[in-house]
Amino acid sequence: MFLSRLLYLIFLISSFFLYLFHEAWFAQFLFRILLFLPLLSLCLSWLILRSKITTKLQPYSIVDGLHIPFEVYVDTPFSFVPPIHLRYSIYDALSQKKKKYNAMIQEVKNVLPLDIRYAGSYQVDIEAAKYHDFLGLFTLYANIAEGKSILVYPMDKEVTPLPNIQEMFKNRIRKKVGGGFSEMNELRSYQMGDPLSCLHYKASAKRDEWIVKESQESEEKRIVLSFSYHENRLLLDDIWGQLFWLSSYLIVRQISHTIVFRNPEYIYTYISSQEDLDKFKLQLLHSPIPKAKEDVEDNIIHADIHYRIKESR
Repeated sequence: MFLSRLLYLIFLISSFFLYLFHEAWFAQFLFRILLFLPLLSLCLSWLILRSKITTKLQPYSIVDGLHIPFEVYVDTPFSFVPPIHLRYSIYDALSQKKKKYNAMIQEVKNVLPLDIRYAGSYQVDIEAAKYHDFLGLFTLYANIAEGKSILVYPMDKEVTPLPNIQEMFKNRIRKKVGGGFSEMNELRSYQMGDPLSCLHYKASAKRDEWIVKESQESEEKRIVLSFSYHENRLLLDDIWGQLFWLSSYLIVRQISHTIVFRNPEYIYTYISSQEDLDKFKLQLLHSPIPKAKEDVEDNIIHADIHYRIKESR
């Protein structure tokens, strides 16, 4: 810009002296043109970018070796756009870190690669968009639209080995709360406090002791999937990919389950439908990674089946 201003000043001064010492019409015309040219350049540049610079982002799944496309549009009725210098930032909600970048665009539609390598929730903001007029004498700032947020999901990854699905389908038998009629019953010896209405007289006569008929009922087994945070984001994506895949696998087979992790306290999330899983994904991708990465302790988990998700070997 300094060079452009210096050259313009030299030409303006030269045309002024030419205008003073020559009475030719072209000297006067040249001086007036150079005098009003900056204003004309400024007006034309302002007209081209009188609208906002808009952006477009969509939910994305991480694919190794590919960049997430960040579309930037210059909202202008003209097909020509002067070089625009962008300064934008990417905020990672999981690591709570912000990175800043610079880019130059010169088209109505531009695609910038985002340096996002891991799953998570990101906020992309254009902090400044400046450009120069056609002569390079003035610096102008374009209007900027609001920033965009993007959710980046890990790629689903099949779990190996698979848990015993048949074992998950088998219900657990327990004492029916409050008693009452039940198709399942258990005969046991009478204990102090048992109601007399529960006495089984035929069985008592045969065994020569008081026998009680206790009502029972079946209930679903408590299935728990657990994982622990990892310092390596690539391995954490691998763990989450397996977790989401296995949870979807169980949902399709109508097997309810609970997901347990620490951040830093124990968090329990009951999953019985795809809607529950989608809400859990949003919660996970927006939650900062804890500084102290502690494992889920087995003695805390009270479950019939506990499957711990670990990174792939």
